[in-house]
Amino acid sequence: MITGTGTPVSDSAEASLSVGTRIRLALAAFLLLGFYISVAVSLLLWAALVVLCFDTTTFDSATVFPGTVFLFVAGTTPLAYVVAKATHRSLFFVEEETAPSTDPADHQVPALRGLVDEVARQLGITEPVTIRLTGEATAQMTDEDAGYLGLSPGHSVLSVGLPLLAALSRDQMRAVVTHEMAHMALRHHRARACTVRLETSLAAANRSLDELTHANRFVAMYTGYPRMLIGVHRWLFRLVVQSLRRRQEREADAAAARWCGAATVADALIKAALAESLWPDFQKLFLKQGLPGFLPVDPFRGFAHTLSDPSVRSALRSLRTVLLSAPAAITGLGSPHPHLADRCERLTRGKRLSMKPLFQPDGTFLPSLLPQETAWLLPDLQYDTATVLPWDEWTSRRRDARLVPPLLSAARVHIQPGRTATLYEVLRILDAGQRMALARDLEKRLPAPDGEAGAPLDVLARAILALVRTRLGDRPAPRTLLEQLVRNAVLDTEQVSRLSLHLAALGVDEHAPGEEDGHTETDAGWEPAPQIHRISRRQLSQEQQERVKTIGSATIALLLGGLVIGGLLWAGKGEPESPELPQGGVQGVPSSSPTASLGMVRPLFPPESFVPEWLKTLQPSLRSQPPFARQNPGHPKP
Repeated sequence: MITGTGTPVSDSAEASLSVGTRIRLALAAFLLLGFYISVAVSLLLWAALVVLCFDTTTFDSATVFPGTVFLFVAGTTPLAYVVAKATHRSLFFVEEETAPSTDPADHQVPALRGLVDEVARQLGITEPVTIRLTGEATAQMTDEDAGYLGLSPGHSVLSVGLPLLAALSRDQMRAVVTHEMAHMALRHHRARACTVRLETSLAAANRSLDELTHANRFVAMYTGYPRMLIGVHRWLFRLVVQSLRRRQEREADAAAARWCGAATVADALIKAALAESLWPDFQKLFLKQGLPGFLPVDPFRGFAHTLSDPSVRSALRSLRTVLLSAPAAITGLGSPHPHLADRCERLTRGKRLSMKPLFQPDGTFLPSLLPQETAWLLPDLQYDTATVLPWDEWTSRRRDARLVPPLLSAARVHIQPGRTATLYEVLRILDAGQRMALARDLEKRLPAPDGEAGAPLDVLARAILALVRTRLGDRPAPRTLLEQLVRNAVLDTEQVSRLSLHLAALGVDEHAPGEEDGHTETDAGWEPAPQIHRISRRQLSQEQQERVKTIGSATIALLLGGLVIGGLLWAGKGEPESPELPQGGVQGVPSSSPTASLGMVRPLFPPESFVPEWLKTLQPSLRSQPPFARQNPGHPKP
């Protein structure tokens, strides 16, 4: 219900922008441009260093083959490719593979289409809005295909998760849609156009550097500068962009509160956070670990049915307390959303919220999906190969499949060794009056988290009924009569024969084996073999492993190619040329001298014309007597 009226948000969007917000918008744009400029300068410097490395092989002064320069080329080329690819991804907005989604026609989601058009008129939005359905418990407003780095407008897309459509009430869903479309009315997509591109580049580059560091130690030696470049921009992103995003979330909350009421918006925020937290657990516990080969035809309605069950009231209350007390979710680039408790406190101005912990879904906006559409939105659950059943029948079969193995395991304790646990053996144990012992053994084997509540005999009756239904298969049988016969057989031994006659009339083989004969983990006296735990390296996906192998092969190829090219340049350099000798030989050395024939460029002794005059006068005495002649007193001095 709309509780407020006023001026359309888009008319006052420009007026609501404070000076600080405008400065942050400008800083976000400059931060993106600064990142592109830094990457461009870094790549140009890297290219210049590569050319210089190859040019050093042709230097005349080089006496040793420069092998380290080719190691530098081989080790830094993958890093340059990673940074360039991350920049290209944001420059042309090549997004990562997102979650599966579908764009329904207007007639497929009439209620949701009407709500979006109504909210658009209230907020003063004139652009058409495309509705997109996803399989995640989230909602988001995006501006796609915006040109000129997002400065020109694209087309607006409202992505809504089917778990939210199933779990939230009509008023709560209206508050969520109003909040998301308020981002568009307030022109928040202008800042998002720059910030999303920068976030895409930084996340892709950081992820690729982590993969190279863990998988290629040689390339990891050269990751210092790229990590510094990415780290500086990540710090600036957390400082400038994330604070801007948190402010925009508060502005959208305030806009939604003016039209839907503050208490309704706060309730919708909490319920959406609860649904987002519980949806992965629901898939894991019910769908992925459920009945093999069978899935519910509409898991989203089953999710809503589970959240509205009174038995989960205490669990929802505890989870709500945790979400309100826990800090905001922090990613590698910081927290994009404010604290949930802070958002609710701002909406209610410090007043305590009195809201019911249980969900009250009405399914107004939830479209009817075909099994193939569900298989497209939830590809991990293998809907394309499973048999789909209605929710009630699927839950009944799932409960039966979880009760039968513990029952047969408990029955093995009371039968003769070597005999197979069957329905006949279970009925024989009841006929022998050992129903209470069988019920206690069954209670021990039921897992604590999923254990059946109730008295031991009631649990035993449900387990035997589950075993009978598994033997019936698809045979038609009166459900109420069968349940009553099983319960009477558990409580009164004289009714066991009546149950046996009824099963025989239905065509049930009581002697058919319940499961493969052998020990199971719940058998008494059997202990599983000790497990060996090993600490392995960080696991990579198949695509990441192939990427790492490709980069490793490219690094080796670059190293070998660089060595070959450098070796050819080194071999073609040649020896330094010697100056030509005069035809008459070196001055002062005869042309027939061996010294001249060796091509020496400098005579061993200086020519006569270069000897000083004062040295010429000393030449005879120098030749006649060595400088250190021994003095002989018997001979006169010269």
